[in-house]
Amino acid sequence: MPYRILTLFIAIVLLVSSGIRANDDNTLVVAWLENDHLMIWRTGDESPTQYTEANLWQPVISSDGQFVVVSTATSGALWLAAPTDADLIELIPNQALFTTDDPKYLRIDHLQRGANNTFYFTTSNHPSHYTFYNHDLWSVDAAARTFKQLLPSQQAGLFNLSPDNQHIAIIQSGGYDKVDGQVTLADNNGQNSQDIMNFPAVSTASDYDFYPQSFWESDSTAFNLALPEKDLVYNDDTAMTTLWRFGLDGSKTQRGTIQATFFGLPQWSGDGKYILYLRHKGEITANQFELVVASGDGANPTVYASGAAGNIGLPQWLPNSQQFIYSQGELGDYWLGQPDHPAQSLPGKIFNPHFVDSTTYVYTTTAKDAFELRYAEIGTASSTLITTV
Repeated sequence: MPYRILTLFIAIVLLVSSGIRANDDNTLVVAWLENDHLMIWRTGDESPTQYTEANLWQPVISSDGQFVVVSTATSGALWLAAPTDADLIELIPNQALFTTDDPKYLRIDHLQRGANNTFYFTTSNHPSHYTFYNHDLWSVDAAARTFKQLLPSQQAGLFNLSPDNQHIAIIQSGGYDKVDGQVTLADNNGQNSQDIMNFPAVSTASDYDFYPQSFWESDSTAFNLALPEKDLVYNDDTAMTTLWRFGLDGSKTQRGTIQATFFGLPQWSGDGKYILYLRHKGEITANQFELVVASGDGANPTVYASGAAGNIGLPQWLPNSQQFIYSQGELGDYWLGQPDHPAQSLPGKIFNPHFVDSTTYVYTTTAKDAFELRYAEIGTASSTLITTV
């Protein structure tokens, strides 16, 4: 049975991140972390199911809605919540992951769902506040409870599965003024890879490397990438960003250039026809920003909203839609936007909304001395309580 599913990370009562995937069905599955508890709720449940383990970090629900895997923050391991088991099962112990460093510093990163009951992830080392990515790639079969390494260390990078789960876009950051970054395309087994393009590594003005985000088009025939000039972070109101499109045949096309802030780089709609980005308004010291909607090649830019830093938030496209949301105004105020249409406010105070599909979103809101986890539909003022946290 297909499921509409949403993964939430909640630390104590703070929702901090999510991963989403949706299918057309009436069953909603939500998973979140509350202290050292993994909580799972499905439509029809009177209360969520609770699983307990120390140092839980990142839960992700399988595409078929049957399994939840959750990584740990320290001494990285992967645990499994399955319909047949009352407790979490240690699917991948820390000692099973390859590392040349102390195993207790190894952590599972970039956990992502594939088709049905499969998952993908990379590993990294965290000996201090630094993060050292191993640039490897692993896959997991939650039903068979097996896992394997698809690509060894330094042969992968930040990855993104295509919507049909058949292809993987892989980005390596490179090292600023030392080693070029690289764009690679592979199949869903990490094989038949094509090194499509190298690019100058981009500075972050910090010890962390810059990984440009890839955006697959909904038909899985191509993905888009915004590559800023390598010193954009130092010239945030003047340096340009180039828009690229990469095809499954290894082709690359420069679509256009725009001027965006380093902290609000372009995001493509699912069909690739539009982009959203932030740019400075006026003098850079004024900390004023404009939210810009443009064609997928950067043409026809239109200022959709504007505000001071802290008053306007990063936009986010809804899945498989030309609509998007962004925060503006008081804390908890969110707006629904669409190219060539005026913005509409989402009802009530909303914190960290996450869209399951183009109409359904899950969010937290305040209620007396607690937080409520709820879901709602676009175009309605009502919402449904999932639980109080």
